[in-house]
Amino acid sequence: MTRVTVNEPAIQEIDWHKVPREVACSRPDWFAAWVTRDDPPALQYQVFEHIAYIANIVTRAIRKGKGRLIINLPPQHGKSLFLCRWLVVWILEHWPDLRIVSASYSKDLIYGHSSFARDQFDQRQELNTSLKHDNKAVGRWNTHTGLGGLYSTTIGGAISGFSMDVGLVDDPYKDWADAWSPATRRKVKQWFDSAFYTRKQENTTMIILHTRWHPDDLSGYLLKDHPDDWQLIRLPAIAEQGDPMRRYIGSPLCPQLHTLESLMGNKQSQGIWDAVYQQDPKGLGDDALYKHFSETRNVSDTVLLNYDLPLHISIDFNKRPGSHMLIGQYDKDADMITTVDEIYGDRWDTIQIMRDFTDRWWPQNCKHKSFSEINVFGDSAGRSESIYTSDSGYRIMQRVLQPLGVPVYKRVPKKAPDIIDSVLATNDALSDINGQVHWLIHPRCKKLIRDLREVMPDEYGKPDKDADFTLTHASDAERYRVHRIRPLRINEPSGRVNV
Repeated sequence: MTRVTVNEPAIQEIDWHKVPREVACSRPDWFAAWVTRDDPPALQYQVFEHIAYIANIVTRAIRKGKGRLIINLPPQHGKSLFLCRWLVVWILEHWPDLRIVSASYSKDLIYGHSSFARDQFDQRQELNTSLKHDNKAVGRWNTHTGLGGLYSTTIGGAISGFSMDVGLVDDPYKDWADAWSPATRRKVKQWFDSAFYTRKQENTTMIILHTRWHPDDLSGYLLKDHPDDWQLIRLPAIAEQGDPMRRYIGSPLCPQLHTLESLMGNKQSQGIWDAVYQQDPKGLGDDALYKHFSETRNVSDTVLLNYDLPLHISIDFNKRPGSHMLIGQYDKDADMITTVDEIYGDRWDTIQIMRDFTDRWWPQNCKHKSFSEINVFGDSAGRSESIYTSDSGYRIMQRVLQPLGVPVYKRVPKKAPDIIDSVLATNDALSDINGQVHWLIHPRCKKLIRDLREVMPDEYGKPDKDADFTLTHASDAERYRVHRIRPLRINEPSGRVNV
């Protein structure tokens, strides 16, 4: 493929002092660069190639009217600075009678955009548009004509008494958890349909811009279910086949802001990478919860006990259908988790499952060799005392294991990990972003294998515990262990996703 740059192949080398005003003001990206040409270098607007591509489309939509644009970009690529700040200034400089509504999940965020645009008209003498002096509040201000201006609100906020010629929605969700909440997604859709969309006029152009988080987020809803014909501008962080900007496959969207190396440093979880960076949210809810599980890759009868490593026991305390125990190890040098056996009995309680371990499993496997220590993993709920015995599950385990003469260490967090976090960590152990396997399971662990193959997500992206009560228990036990051993840590945008 021949690489084609957008419009001006050397646009960042332009001396904006030599560009006539009427040329620079013909489109918002050039306008921003021209207006800031005498600002300190750090404040001068830079027109990156992907911004120029977006500006072409946005300029046509604003001039023509009736536009419906969805712009999906990875985080920290300048979308808000351009579309929620400089685009607003450019529009009102050209058409001071136009009314703009701008919305976001955060009041601080949207008021920051509003203050920026307002200050340009207040402080830059070269601009023709000025502010109406008696109406300059940060949330709602008017131009000198008294007709046009900007109304800023939050998602869910009222927009009463203010019709719009241009509507902007920037970041309708706070973070990953917000976008994965069905209640929040419903709230965003209802607000869009009942409040935001109803303020449109005959020629209103609407621009929705946000990083993708979920298949059914606002972008997904508008593309699949909304009656209007929405144009999608999807620019992934790393170019794929058929890239709209005709980039080479594998090239970064904006190397001046994020090099290929820095982007690849975030490429640890496939689900997050696809959604947040590639703008293609396949999501946790599209198929089996543990979508990285493969019996070909993860199940092997060559998995053996290594008596030089600590023995791991993970347990899920449950009365119906019964408690589940998984037995395995972790080789830190090889970064490999193993599960070699499982113990389960119908409606077995903690004492029954522990007696089976000490009376049957231990003598069978430790007749000639033993382990230096036993590490116990599980849900923090196991700390709770039984209303019948005043014993916690872990206290029972400690008492039953004591006669073995091996040190026992409890590797249980005081607070249960976030379920989505632990699911992502489990999928990463099954197969990471590079296809490397970090978890091998012996085929005798039939309940665990069935779980990993069949457990489906609920609407929150968590294990669906209502579909089949016999599922999730074995995988829950190991999910606690996997997350405790190798939690997934990702350098996510703005610190808003902490996995």
